[in-house]
Amino acid sequence: MKKGVSHFFKEVGIEMRRVIWPTKAETLRLTSAVLFVCVLFVLYLYIAGEIVHLIIRLMEQGKV
Repeated sequence: MKKGVSHFFKEVGIEMRRVIWPTKAETLRLTSAVLFVCVLFVLYLYIAGEIVHLIIRLMEQGKV
């Protein structure tokens, strides 16, 4: 078992050296894109929720 665990971590180290890691600029660009999409999604959900809330309020008042 011990040899298996040490072999596993040796293989992990080999694979980690093969990985092409993104540059700092790429990381910042992609992170910015993800955050921008998240903000857009939150705004969409907020607006959709407000519209549903308005419709329900109008239905309760008997205007729809």
